[in-house]
Amino acid sequence: MTYWSAELADFRSYLSAHPGHDYRDWQPTKWQSLLTVCDLLTGLDGVGSALELGCGSATLLTQLQAAGVDCVGVDRDPVALELAEQAAATLGTPAPRLVSADFDDDAVTAGLAPADLVFHIGVIEHFEPERQRAFLELSAAKSKRWVLVAVPNEHGAVFRSFLRTVTVEGRVYEDSHEEISVPDLASAAGLRLVAEDGAHLFFGRAKYYNAGDRELDALYETLADRLRKADSERYGDFPRRDFTAADIETLRAAEEFVSRETRLRCGFLRYYLLEKQAGDVD
Repeated sequence: MTYWSAELADFRSYLSAHPGHDYRDWQPTKWQSLLTVCDLLTGLDGVGSALELGCGSATLLTQLQAAGVDCVGVDRDPVALELAEQAAATLGTPAPRLVSADFDDDAVTAGLAPADLVFHIGVIEHFEPERQRAFLELSAAKSKRWVLVAVPNEHGAVFRSFLRTVTVEGRVYEDSHEEISVPDLASAAGLRLVAEDGAHLFFGRAKYYNAGDRELDALYETLADRLRKADSERYGDFPRRDFTAADIETLRAAEEFVSRETRLRCGFLRYYLLEKQAGDVD
């Protein structure tokens, strides 16, 4: 079973076991962490359209669509797009326009209209180093102004704990990651680095938390204090608890409470907002 086939099956199983729940309940921490990114992007000057290359389940793209941005997502795995469509349906919102195609195909890329914002999450690090710059340059070529790149923080405490769980479960993280420096790539491609931050400090399911990592436990001690100040009864068992959509706003406030440096060091994702140079803006 492919990654996206397994994800779709798990989503359907979750909905069957939890009537009345939606995509946010299944992926509360992904939804929560990307809401902050969504707010950053919708606050930018002139973002009326967005294109996601390798959109997968299109979480951020769906958030942008709901915020009034005209969105298009491209992915070569039709099962991932099926998950994106079903996720949007549970939220009662129209799905972004989804294109089942390989963005690595020049004919496909040529047919995609430029967008104010082009982004990808967890894609560029799969390419060999010599192709990373080419992919970033492609992203810039399809963008009228803004590019957002997000990559897993493999050296961070949250990723380490996640990887330990999936390995024990026999779900070895199947995608190989190449070394990457987005700031260096941006400089080489002539893009200006506007902002960088980290996201996704929480696990949606308690099983991904593994005690004994000094950095992770120190982070969660800080976050536990914040959560318990918000609701001591509800969060008394953190980090050994599962979350739902009802926790999103509290988790979001706690994640934004810690420093940017902490999010960059520990978060599951690092994201970089890039801007085309003045002479290159359409």
